[in-house]
Amino acid sequence: MEQVRHSSLDAACASIAECRDTANQARLDEVAQKQAALSYMQHNSVNAYKHAGIELLRVPGHEELRVRLIKDGGDAAVVGGV
Repeated sequence: MEQVRHSSLDAACASIAECRDTANQARLDEVAQKQAALSYMQHNSVNAYKHAGIELLRVPGHEELRVRLIKDGGDAAVVGGV
């Protein structure tokens, strides 16, 4: 038996596929940006940084970066470090 094509469902599937591709690329971009930020923070002895509603925190004892959304999106601020 042949499968009937539904143009509305075809369009929905194509849109979902595009959304997933965009989300996957955004995740890859975020990983790269986090690595770049961690490297910069290590090189410049910055322990924490806030800007644009994001807080970057180096995890003590582990060379990794914790990223949090913060409500106060005010000016850039360096917390700790040199």
